[in-house]
Amino acid sequence: MHRRTLVVGLALGLGVGMFTGCGDSGSTTITTPGNGSVYLFLGDAPFGDVLSARMNITSINLMPVGADAGGAALPSDLYIRVNVAGLRDSLTILNAASLEAVTCDRAELNFTIPTLGVLDFTQNPPTKTITATVSMASPYRVSIQPPLVLTKDKVAALRIDFDMFRSIQVDAQGQVTGTIKPVFNITPLIPSADGHFTELDNLTGFVRSVTVNAPGQTYTGNFLIQLLSGTGMALYVNTNNNTQFYGAPSLNGLLTGSVVEMEGFVDTDGNLVATAVEVEGRADVTQNLIAFMGVVTTVTPDTNGRVTGFTLFVTDLEPDPSGLGILWDTSVTVDASAVSTYQYTSRGTNFVSPPLAFDPTTIFPGQELSVLGTYVMTTDPTTAAETTAVTAQNLYLRLQAVQGNYVSIVRAGADDKTGVFVLHPGSTLLRQARVLVFTDSSTKFIDLAGLSAMAPDQILLARGLAFYERQATSINGVPVPAGTIVVLAKQLHRLQ
Repeated sequence: MHRRTLVVGLALGLGVGMFTGCGDSGSTTITTPGNGSVYLFLGDAPFGDVLSARMNITSINLMPVGADAGGAALPSDLYIRVNVAGLRDSLTILNAASLEAVTCDRAELNFTIPTLGVLDFTQNPPTKTITATVSMASPYRVSIQPPLVLTKDKVAALRIDFDMFRSIQVDAQGQVTGTIKPVFNITPLIPSADGHFTELDNLTGFVRSVTVNAPGQTYTGNFLIQLLSGTGMALYVNTNNNTQFYGAPSLNGLLTGSVVEMEGFVDTDGNLVATAVEVEGRADVTQNLIAFMGVVTTVTPDTNGRVTGFTLFVTDLEPDPSGLGILWDTSVTVDASAVSTYQYTSRGTNFVSPPLAFDPTTIFPGQELSVLGTYVMTTDPTTAAETTAVTAQNLYLRLQAVQGNYVSIVRAGADDKTGVFVLHPGSTLLRQARVLVFTDSSTKFIDLAGLSAMAPDQILLARGLAFYERQATSINGVPVPAGTIVVLAKQLHRLQ
């Protein structure tokens, strides 16, 4: 029987993707003769005060129609750990696999979510980790709707959505109980008219190698990126003359050991192509220099309002933290008194004029940051408690999904897409400030016709950059009071 390569992506909550790459030419396409390729994508939807929900995935099998056994979409030796709470309305790549040319109507998943990281203002810092229990035994079987058709010598893509919003249970007071009743939606991805399966806006990883091609080729070269803190796949990312580099002059100036966040797409030939690459700095584990990514929970400003230190709840680390003694889902203290670089990712999302700035006065609880810095770990001789202190070199404001209830419209343009509205955030951290969401003509609306279709009973997810405006200002002619979080939304999704 002919085999096909399937790209499977897993989406948690709202959407996550998963890719795997092979080869040495910069292509992620699986090239076994007569086989097809399948890409796996994983995504997530946000849920109030849940900061982390780390899913440990041991296997994903795709089941042919009428069969009791299926093909493995993940290698048997792969043990993926991914924080699905950090995949809010976005995708990450899990794997690319070669499977039989059949039609699959079910997926079988083996996974655990042992803990949840949540806010708790009775603690200092205001976070805690609670034990989680998945109410259904593995393997968990989910229908693929519509069925996935694998065709000879073709690439397919599968999106696995984990709906965190409906999966994590709460009690009568709205407190997270730790019980998880998993809700998945699995669907094949249909390529767009330009031959793209999906767009990726914050694929994050660690650069392992860089190859620059001779002039005249389709791609200018590629770099190998290690995903998911070393627990995911290593993928070749192709670049071309249109790829924009920030933090490095070009592909030729990209150094191995760099931590990057990239935007790009996977095409119908199975190639992962970068449209923009943000280089956040070069890590060096031998010098205790790595990237900590997470949510700001407390800040320490000086008398001029400049934040000189803050607490970060760590949800991701780059590169692989194995053997370093550093744990996910814990808090670290960050010394920000001598930061050399303040920047934001997804440069095109800062669509207002003039662009908003990220600097020492604009750090605020609830923002998601990437901190490249050196760390020191100490152990209390009395309690044996370990603490980690980070001296930051580079700080990056990251894309994040802000969930909340629509309150009122401030301004709406004639196109029904460009405008400003007030959002009551679901996160207790962000409720310490007023939240204004700005949209423009490029903002993608999901399950929402436009600004005029919003109503107070709706739960919305605004994905974009969350800037803090300490002083009163005016943005695109709209007055913004002092102490306001301004979310520049590249995507607006109605959840309920």
